[in-house]
Amino acid sequence: VSFDPPVEGGLKLGASTQIVTDDGWGAPLIVAYYQVQHQNEVIDYAGTISENGIYTAPLILPDPPHVRINVYYYRESGEPGSIGLIGPPIVLIP
Repeated sequence: VSFDPPVEGGLKLGASTQIVTDDGWGAPLIVAYYQVQHQNEVIDYAGTISENGIYTAPLILPDPPHVRINVYYYRESGEPGSIGLIGPPIVLIP
């Protein structure tokens, strides 16, 4: 899963971006909120996903730093949805 175009300055609430899945599906989305999970525990609601896909962690996590970023959004039609980004390749920076 990747962002196209890259999200400049991080994933922001109310930001319009396009999430493209592996099968090539993509549509403009308005981000409602997102959360970061580590070992099935929500650890952050306000971390930053930078334009190069690096996630800045709010705390030092144990190795390996597998995380899931759940993005909850609205389509232009107003229909809600969500998508999970699983890492690595998401890089954690303490």
